[in-house]
Amino acid sequence: MTTLSPIFQQLIADNDNNPDVIAACEKGVFYVVAISELGGGQSIGSTEDSQGNPMPLIFCTRAEAQEDLDADNQRYLDDIEENERDEDDQFEGEILLAKWDGQSESMSLYIEELGLDIPPLYVGNWKHMAGL
Repeated sequence: MTTLSPIFQQLIADNDNNPDVIAACEKGVFYVVAISELGGGQSIGSTEDSQGNPMPLIFCTRAEAQEDLDADNQRYLDDIEENERDEDDQFEGEILLAKWDGQSESMSLYIEELGLDIPPLYVGNWKHMAGL
């Protein structure tokens, strides 16, 4: 087993050594719910580990990412029902693959259906994509 970055080690510890988390960290491949920005970038959101360190909002399984996407879609529907959004508003997020080593600030995003063997859809600073 390779030595994982401190942020990946903390992610694994925060998730009680969950095998899905370990596998994702060892591969450096995650899922994100991304929103395309007008300028061509991607927005993926941020979170914090248990120590309060900022990190990108990444998911270790597709099911987790789908759950987040579904919750975002439901929030939009609730806002429409409460007249806080126009009826034709839609959440424009999509699930993408994210390749990240947990050390650098560079993250590559890929169209899930096309896999990792083609050039990425977008490469950028994860802190910028996460809005930090």
